Amino acid sequence: MKHAKTIRLKLLHPPIPIAITVPAVSFIVLIVVFVNNYSKSMLSYIIYVMSAYSLVVVVAACPKLFKNIKSAIYDSVPVEKIMSTTIGKRYITDIPFRGGINIYQGLSINLIYTTVHVINGIISRSAWFISLVLYYLILGLLRVYLAYNYRGGTIAKGALYYQTAMIAILRRR
Repeated sequence: MKHAKTIRLKLLHPPIPIAITVPAVSFIVLIVVFVNNYSKSMLSYIIYVMSAYSLVVVVAACPKLFKNIKSAIYDSVPVEKIMSTTIGKRYITDIPFRGGINIYQGLSINLIYTTVHVINGIISRSAWFISLVLYYLILGLLRVYLAYNYRGGTIAKGALYYQTAMIAILRRR
Protein backbone atom coordinates (compact mmCIF):
# COMPACT_ATOMS: atom_id res chain seq x y z
CA MET A 1 0.00 0.00 0.00
CA LYS A 2 2.83 2.36 0.85
CA HIS A 3 4.53 1.53 -2.46
CA ALA A 4 1.37 2.42 -4.42
CA LYS A 5 1.12 5.76 -2.60
CA THR A 6 4.75 6.55 -3.45
CA ILE A 7 4.15 5.75 -7.11
CA ARG A 8 1.00 7.89 -7.14
CA LEU A 9 2.83 10.83 -5.56
CA LYS A 10 5.69 10.51 -8.05
CA LEU A 11 3.22 10.44 -10.94
CA LEU A 12 1.21 13.41 -9.68
CA HIS A 13 4.24 15.43 -8.59
CA PRO A 14 7.05 14.67 -11.05
CA PRO A 15 10.39 16.48 -10.92
CA ILE A 16 10.31 20.11 -12.10
CA PRO A 17 11.95 19.50 -15.52
CA ILE A 18 9.36 16.84 -16.37
CA ALA A 19 6.51 18.95 -15.00
CA ILE A 20 7.55 21.79 -17.32
CA THR A 21 8.56 19.78 -20.39
CA VAL A 22 5.64 17.34 -20.71
CA PRO A 23 2.87 19.99 -20.81
CA ALA A 24 4.83 22.17 -23.23
CA VAL A 25 5.57 19.27 -25.56
CA SER A 26 2.02 17.92 -25.44
CA PHE A 27 0.64 21.41 -26.15
CA ILE A 28 2.90 21.86 -29.20
CA VAL A 29 2.20 18.36 -30.53
CA LEU A 30 -1.56 18.83 -30.02
CA ILE A 31 -1.39 21.96 -32.17
CA VAL A 32 0.46 19.98 -34.86
CA VAL A 33 -2.15 17.18 -34.65
CA PHE A 34 -5.08 19.57 -35.04
CA VAL A 35 -3.51 21.77 -37.72
CA ASN A 36 -2.53 18.82 -39.90
CA ASN A 37 -5.80 16.95 -39.24
CA TYR A 38 -4.16 13.86 -37.74
CA SER A 39 -6.96 13.45 -35.21
CA LYS A 40 -7.70 9.83 -36.21
CA SER A 41 -4.13 8.53 -36.11
CA MET A 42 -2.65 6.35 -33.36
CA LEU A 43 -0.18 9.10 -32.50
CA SER A 44 -3.03 11.50 -31.74
CA TYR A 45 -4.47 9.17 -29.10
CA ILE A 46 -1.08 8.95 -27.41
CA ILE A 47 -0.90 12.74 -27.45
CA TYR A 48 -4.42 12.96 -25.97
CA VAL A 49 -3.35 10.75 -23.06
CA MET A 50 -0.17 12.79 -22.64
CA SER A 51 -2.12 16.06 -22.60
CA ALA A 52 -4.59 14.63 -20.06
CA TYR A 53 -1.66 13.61 -17.87
CA SER A 54 -0.23 17.12 -18.28
CA LEU A 55 -3.51 18.60 -17.11
CA VAL A 56 -3.53 16.33 -14.05
CA VAL A 57 0.06 17.29 -13.20
CA VAL A 58 -0.69 21.00 -13.53
CA VAL A 59 -3.88 20.75 -11.46
CA ALA A 60 -2.09 18.70 -8.79
CA ALA A 61 0.54 21.46 -8.50
CA CYS A 62 -2.06 24.24 -8.09
CA PRO A 63 -2.74 23.96 -4.33
CA LYS A 64 0.94 24.33 -3.47
CA LEU A 65 1.30 27.15 -5.99
CA PHE A 66 -1.73 28.97 -4.58
CA LYS A 67 -0.40 28.54 -1.04
CA ASN A 68 2.94 30.04 -2.09
CA ILE A 69 1.19 32.94 -3.83
CA LYS A 70 -0.97 33.57 -0.77
CA SER A 71 2.03 33.60 1.56
CA ALA A 72 3.91 35.93 -0.83
CA ILE A 73 0.94 38.30 -0.86
CA TYR A 74 0.62 38.27 2.92
CA ASP A 75 4.36 38.95 3.27
CA SER A 76 4.29 41.87 0.82
CA VAL A 77 4.82 45.46 1.92
CA PRO A 78 1.32 46.78 1.02
CA VAL A 79 -0.42 44.01 2.98
CA GLU A 80 1.90 44.57 5.95
CA LYS A 81 0.96 48.27 5.88
CA ILE A 82 -2.73 47.34 5.74
CA MET A 83 -2.24 44.90 8.62
CA SER A 84 -0.65 47.66 10.71
CA THR A 85 -4.00 49.47 10.88
CA THR A 86 -6.74 48.18 13.15
CA ILE A 87 -9.48 48.12 10.49
CA GLY A 88 -7.15 46.58 7.90
CA LYS A 89 -6.06 43.84 10.26
CA ARG A 90 -9.66 43.15 11.21
CA TYR A 91 -10.72 43.07 7.55
CA ILE A 92 -8.02 40.55 6.64
CA THR A 93 -8.32 38.29 9.69
CA ASP A 94 -12.01 38.53 10.68
CA ILE A 95 -14.09 36.68 8.07
CA PRO A 96 -17.54 37.76 9.36
CA PHE A 97 -16.43 41.41 9.40
CA ARG A 98 -15.17 41.07 5.82
CA GLY A 99 -18.48 39.45 4.85
CA GLY A 100 -20.40 42.38 6.32
CA ILE A 101 -18.24 44.88 4.45
CA ASN A 102 -18.76 42.92 1.23
CA ILE A 103 -22.54 42.87 1.75
CA TYR A 104 -22.66 46.65 2.03
CA GLN A 105 -20.21 47.10 -0.85
CA GLY A 106 -22.37 44.92 -3.09
CA LEU A 107 -25.45 46.83 -1.98
CA SER A 108 -23.77 50.11 -2.96
CA ILE A 109 -22.78 48.78 -6.40
CA ASN A 110 -26.34 47.50 -6.98
CA LEU A 111 -27.70 50.91 -6.04
CA ILE A 112 -25.34 52.63 -8.49
CA TYR A 113 -26.24 50.16 -11.29
CA THR A 114 -29.94 50.63 -10.61
CA THR A 115 -29.61 54.43 -10.71
CA VAL A 116 -27.60 54.37 -13.95
CA HIS A 117 -30.10 52.05 -15.64
CA VAL A 118 -33.07 54.13 -14.44
CA ILE A 119 -31.48 57.24 -15.96
CA ASN A 120 -30.64 55.40 -19.20
CA GLY A 121 -34.14 53.90 -19.36
CA ILE A 122 -35.79 57.30 -18.92
CA ILE A 123 -33.51 59.06 -21.41
CA SER A 124 -33.68 56.39 -24.12
CA ARG A 125 -37.21 55.16 -23.32
CA SER A 126 -35.93 51.61 -23.48
CA ALA A 127 -37.74 48.60 -22.08
CA TRP A 128 -34.39 46.81 -21.89
CA PHE A 129 -32.97 49.28 -19.37
CA ILE A 130 -36.17 49.17 -17.35
CA SER A 131 -35.92 45.36 -17.19
CA LEU A 132 -32.32 45.74 -16.01
CA VAL A 133 -33.58 48.15 -13.35
CA LEU A 134 -35.97 45.47 -12.10
CA TYR A 135 -33.20 42.87 -12.08
CA TYR A 136 -30.77 45.07 -10.11
CA LEU A 137 -33.60 46.22 -7.85
CA ILE A 138 -34.38 42.62 -6.92
CA LEU A 139 -30.68 41.92 -6.30
CA GLY A 140 -30.49 45.07 -4.21
CA LEU A 141 -33.51 44.04 -2.18
CA LEU A 142 -31.89 40.66 -1.55
CA ARG A 143 -28.78 42.41 -0.31
CA VAL A 144 -30.87 44.72 1.90
CA TYR A 145 -32.55 41.61 3.33
CA LEU A 146 -29.12 40.04 3.91
CA ALA A 147 -27.75 43.25 5.48
CA TYR A 148 -30.81 43.47 7.72
CA ASN A 149 -30.25 39.90 8.92
CA TYR A 150 -26.52 40.51 9.42
CA ARG A 151 -26.19 40.99 13.16
CA GLY A 152 -23.05 40.73 15.23
CA GLY A 153 -20.98 39.12 12.52
CA THR A 154 -23.41 36.30 11.82
CA ILE A 155 -26.19 35.82 9.33
CA ALA A 156 -29.26 33.77 10.14
CA LYS A 157 -29.25 30.46 8.27
CA GLY A 158 -32.72 31.08 6.91
CA ALA A 159 -31.59 34.36 5.35
CA LEU A 160 -28.76 32.62 3.54
CA TYR A 161 -31.04 29.88 2.23
CA TYR A 162 -33.60 32.43 1.09
CA GLN A 163 -31.01 34.56 -0.69
CA THR A 164 -29.41 31.54 -2.35
CA ALA A 165 -32.78 30.37 -3.63
CA MET A 166 -33.68 33.82 -4.95
CA ILE A 167 -30.34 34.28 -6.70
CA ALA A 168 -30.69 30.82 -8.26
CA ILE A 169 -34.11 31.82 -9.57
CA LEU A 170 -32.77 35.11 -10.92
CA ARG A 171 -29.80 33.42 -12.61
CA ARG A 172 -32.02 30.99 -14.58
CA ARG A 173 -32.56 32.25 -18.08
